[in-house]
Amino acid sequence: MIIGVVITLVVGLAIAVIVAVARDPGPTPDDVAIGYARALAAGDFDAVYRLIDPDLLHGRNRPSWVAAQTSRPRLAFSADAVAATGCVRGDDVATVTLRVDGDRTVPVELVRRQRMWVVARFDGVEAATAR
Repeated sequence: MIIGVVITLVVGLAIAVIVAVARDPGPTPDDVAIGYARALAAGDFDAVYRLIDPDLLHGRNRPSWVAAQTSRPRLAFSADAVAATGCVRGDDVATVTLRVDGDRTVPVELVRRQRMWVVARFDGVEAATAR
């Protein structure tokens, strides 16, 4: 009797966890844009790599891409000062306006790839000089 109740509860809990995980929409475009800008400002190119649209990487692997980015100059702003001020979202594209360093705004274009938002353009150039 008690074993049947325990098994029923465990199965019910497992189903609830599976449903909750499946329904989780993941990070919003605002979340991804803010994370990308903060990682870029901090020089965390490993995180930047994970947030870039894979189409912009042209098949390059993470270690070589990160090594190439660390030798290039980057935009200077405080990672702590990044905040989203607006978002225009479609089904598979979004543009988030970020405020960096007080009154400076930066547009970030995102695309949805495999149910995840990734950065396609930042401040009018391809994401993190992906070339």
